Amino acid sequence: MTRLNDRRLTTGRAWVKNGDRWQVSHRYEDGSLAVRRLGKGDQPRGKALVLPAKYVREELELGYASTVHRAQGASVDTAHALVDPEKAARELFYVAMTRGKHRNHAYAIVPDPHEVEPHLDQPKPLTLTDRLAEVLKRSDADLSANETLKLEVDRHASLSTLMDEYDVLAREAQIDRWATLLDVAPFPNDVADEVFTSPYYERLEAALARHEAAGHLASVALNALAPRLTPGDEQTDPAAQLATMLDQATGQLAPGKNRRRRRAGLITTPARPIPDDMQAALDERQALIEARARRLVNDAEQAGTAWLSRLGKSPSVSRARAQWQTEAAAIALYRHRYDIGGSSPLGDAKSIRTPEQAAEHRAAQAALVRLRQLSRINRGQDLSARQAAD
Repeated sequence: MTRLNDRRLTTGRAWVKNGDRWQVSHRYEDGSLAVRRLGKGDQPRGKALVLPAKYVREELELGYASTVHRAQGASVDTAHALVDPEKAARELFYVAMTRGKHRNHAYAIVPDPHEVEPHLDQPKPLTLTDRLAEVLKRSDADLSANETLKLEVDRHASLSTLMDEYDVLAREAQIDRWATLLDVAPFPNDVADEVFTSPYYERLEAALARHEAAGHLASVALNALAPRLTPGDEQTDPAAQLATMLDQATGQLAPGKNRRRRRAGLITTPARPIPDDMQAALDERQALIEARARRLVNDAEQAGTAWLSRLGKSPSVSRARAQWQTEAAAIALYRHRYDIGGSSPLGDAKSIRTPEQAAEHRAAQAALVRLRQLSRINRGQDLSARQAAD
């Protein structure tokens, strides 16, 4: 792993940066190394580069171990995480325990019993499971005052965590698939290497997922957009360029016929095939998310909230009411995820800030349209029933 930016060391387009990871292909007698940069999935990409002996001595470290911050986005066969239960928080612990494709191991630091003063009260004995449970209870995310208050409500915190976990699992399930599509995309010379080693690679993966969720073929979009990329610098990273172009195309095109089904009416599902263990984890979280979304609707009904009243009256017929609750749950989930307040069901569209929110706003808007159609049908049935009674 290189630890110092040096623009003089370059493969032609991409230069050596702090935090880059490399595969050593040859060691020269003077101590210099021939290396190739590691991209997604820790696969070597692009041209070889020679790191001078002085740089190797002073600014190069072995890459088999790193902080969890630097490991984000990495994928290895087996991962070993050293966890301090007194300090670690669940966000980075989750990152650490999802780096290994085949196995993930956690090693918890425990107090040295010889360092405990015998005249002091002895700490309560904890099992390793207890210690890791403490990690899962702790969050180090920067929160506003409103977000902190919101997280005091356990079910809301649980729902946010479940949705984040589903997103991470869905992204991990598609890593190899996106890499395969990008590997054969018609990039201009020297651009493909920068795409695979870009810090914006996960943003590109998310844009591809949104494009397919809208019913479009990612391969078709890549064939059209990849040749338009230009070799980038820090301001015009090609992976970021491509992600932006994909999101623009997704927003401009009418939804395709093969739109991906959304869980709870809102969350995009990954394409199959998916490994059985990952599919089981996704299914488990889907069931919990949908149950909590329905609870949000029930709570809103009992509280008589203004936003729910704008959806129209819930049908009395059981089948129609079930459909109404499903569509209302998608809107409740959108409001929860993006902290929408006020009486407008979906809030102000001008407040949308990210491509992810824009895609889910379109899904929630579609649910709102279907809800209002159900309400009109329900009013017509009620009117017919009253007329028949008269």
